[in-house]
Amino acid sequence: MAVIPKEVITAVMESASIVDVVSRYTTKIVRKGERYFACCPFHNEKTPSMSITPSRNMFHCFGCGESGTVISFLQKIEKISFSEAVARLADEFHVPFHLSSVQTVYDRQRDAYYAIYARVRDLYHEELLNRRKDSAIDRYIKERGIPEEVIREFRLGYSPADRQWLWGRLQSEGYSPSYLKSDIGLFSKNYDKISFFSNRLMFPIHDSFGHCLAFGGRLLEGEGPKYLNTGKTSYFEKGNGFYFGPDAFREMRIHETAVLCEGYMDVIAFYRAGIKNVFAPLGTAFTQNQAELLAVSGAKTVLIGFDGDDAGKRAAAKAVEILRRKNIGAKVAEFTEYKDPDEYLNKEGPESLKNLLKNGINGLDFLIKNIIVKHGNLDSPEAKEAVVSEVFPYIGSIGSEVGKNAALQSLAEKLHISEKAVSDDFRVFSEKNHDRTKTAATRPTLKTEPPVPAVRTDDSQEFFLFAALVAEPACFEQVRRCIGVEDLVSARAREIYYLLEDAYRKNRLNSDAILSMMEDSSAVRFIVEKLADNEFSSENIKKMIPDLILQERIFILKNKIDDLQFKISHSSGKSRETVDNFIREKIKYEKELSKLKP
Repeated sequence: MAVIPKEVITAVMESASIVDVVSRYTTKIVRKGERYFACCPFHNEKTPSMSITPSRNMFHCFGCGESGTVISFLQKIEKISFSEAVARLADEFHVPFHLSSVQTVYDRQRDAYYAIYARVRDLYHEELLNRRKDSAIDRYIKERGIPEEVIREFRLGYSPADRQWLWGRLQSEGYSPSYLKSDIGLFSKNYDKISFFSNRLMFPIHDSFGHCLAFGGRLLEGEGPKYLNTGKTSYFEKGNGFYFGPDAFREMRIHETAVLCEGYMDVIAFYRAGIKNVFAPLGTAFTQNQAELLAVSGAKTVLIGFDGDDAGKRAAAKAVEILRRKNIGAKVAEFTEYKDPDEYLNKEGPESLKNLLKNGINGLDFLIKNIIVKHGNLDSPEAKEAVVSEVFPYIGSIGSEVGKNAALQSLAEKLHISEKAVSDDFRVFSEKNHDRTKTAATRPTLKTEPPVPAVRTDDSQEFFLFAALVAEPACFEQVRRCIGVEDLVSARAREIYYLLEDAYRKNRLNSDAILSMMEDSSAVRFIVEKLADNEFSSENIKKMIPDLILQERIFILKNKIDDLQFKISHSSGKSRETVDNFIREKIKYEKELSKLKP
């Protein structure tokens, strides 16, 4: 992959006009003082809510939350890569543009992987489009009622029954046998030339950037697993991604909501009903990593549309728990009379499916309801106690006290017992849980390790400091004199530190360019939002920086003192000189800390 020189990015950010670029995609753009406001092209609106700051070449929509630089705007609106966006803007605004030829081995391997999977996807797709009438694949397409436009939009494909067909096609196009035999997941590990998939309807699996990473295949005839997925490769693992359709991530960001279903055909069913922000785990249970992907991609609520059987209910309950722990709201649509969303759509129609999803029940209410059903007769105190003991861990995972209180009220109503009794029992449960955690944390072990740097409750403050420095990078010189990157706990803060340090050494402290090179989209969104509402104005930042540095330096010194005290207390076997050095360092840091503390 060609590398874009940082000076090109800086030049593009300084030369490109975000007002000119945005105006191509919206009909209403109005100047108000130093800013412009426009109707956001990322979601439907009649009143302009997108703020555009020409002096920084940045935008922020107060409606849907989309934000970024002129480069990221073009990326998102055109669904193109970062390098493509830079190249287009460089060409339009006459910035000399030359790509570096520097490329790592990993880059080349990854790009080759993307390329072969894209080619195989296209080959399978062509086979499906050119299928014979009344063939097994043609009959299946007709039986499931899959329209041709869906086949094209999802790039569905067909893997021929001849298991050596794919090998022959790829080798004829120049792929070497040694590469085809390598760990790319397309061919049998034990038999040369034998394709992993044969005689199956093929579902290409992509990442959020549109790269084809893997396939799912539905068996059409004969013996074998009904559904089969690509195995784990260097670039694909089932528990880290989803199956989804065109524009799924964009729709999720606009509505701040994701729909979670079980299988490939369920995704297509929701899509046919006009619901595009839909995702399916890849034949596995919903995982923490998948929940994290939804969270960082903008989902604040997840609507769960799993199958209506017992297995689907158990999977929905587990998903609710995982989402709760990620502070994502959850609702569950119950398919009680039909097997799955696909069958529901075919029997009841798209509007009915939309309404079912819209009227799903609250995730915690779903859990309580199903736990009550499992225990049957609730006339006995024992049954109610059993329900409560199962529900309390879910309530304990709720992030806010308001949410916990509302859940306890709901539980009390459903069990027909007093809210005070439920709250009292929950308090006892919480105290026991806390004591158990505390005991486990303080229990002595045979081998004592040096302490890990403290887990910060003010990690957000550390990130806030470096986010402010992106907006006012001239202040970085002041910060770097007393804070080193090795002192930082926050990964997000460290990423910004490295970018600022590199720009500082090259005398290119340009906030716009630094922002465009940040990979953490949530951090970019945070900074641009603060810039849009003037919290990160130059005047405000210059006032805040001294206090933020002070608080960070105090934390760093306390951490170092605690670390040295531990080393002194566990210095058995160390030389006297080593211990004396620990003591001298500790005294030095204590003196510095006493000067800093008010």
